Amino acid sequence: MSAEWEVQKAIFEKLEADLTAPIYDFVPQENAPSTYVTIGDDTFSPFSTDGRVGFEGTLNIHTWDTSNGRKDCKLLQGEVYSSLNRAELVITGYNSIGIDFETSQTILDADGVTYHGTQRFKFTIMEQ
Repeated sequence: MSAEWEVQKAIFEKLEADLTAPIYDFVPQENAPSTYVTIGDDTFSPFSTDGRVGFEGTLNIHTWDTSNGRKDCKLLQGEVYSSLNRAELVITGYNSIGIDFETSQTILDADGVTYHGTQRFKFTIMEQ
């Protein structure tokens, strides 16, 4: 069982249930919506005890929007924050010890049209 995959599935399912915008692991190249969320890069480090295997790590969530201004991107970041910060995640084979918001940023992408928000969350899990 891959802890990395199980965490990504749990995050995806949580966001898919809570957000007003679609979430993707891979964005369709044709007919992509003007506002959406993607799961980004992650880190995993051992967080084991003498008797149990665990991991701590970070996960980046990206928001994308082509509206005029940063407002919609920031509102969507608020939805992501409300969904994930201190959430009770259901992770197959693991107990979620916690997930906490760490940082966020909103920038105008190089295309000059797309607003791009990034948020990083830190989590800890232990095998059941």
